[in-house]
Amino acid sequence: MIKQITMYKQNGETEDFDIKKLYDSIIKSCLAVGNTEKQAELFADKVCELTEEWLQDKTEITVKDVRVHICHFLRDYNADASDYYRNFKEII
Repeated sequence: MIKQITMYKQNGETEDFDIKKLYDSIIKSCLAVGNTEKQAELFADKVCELTEEWLQDKTEITVKDVRVHICHFLRDYNADASDYYRNFKEII
């Protein structure tokens, strides 16, 4: 479980970072490029775990920060899903 982190959106608004929302976005990206549900869940679990480690010392982040790191983390598991996530602007 991660602490509350403020996320700055591109339009200047803020919201609390939501790991569940991120998890769902990764699942959607993986499924969109042909992964099975089981593969998508495995990749999402791994990427969320890495994300929680990355966020440990942070209190504020931007959507861009998240997108860059998630694409990097996801690329190790599925490059197509990483590209899909990076290019899909409405995920987060």
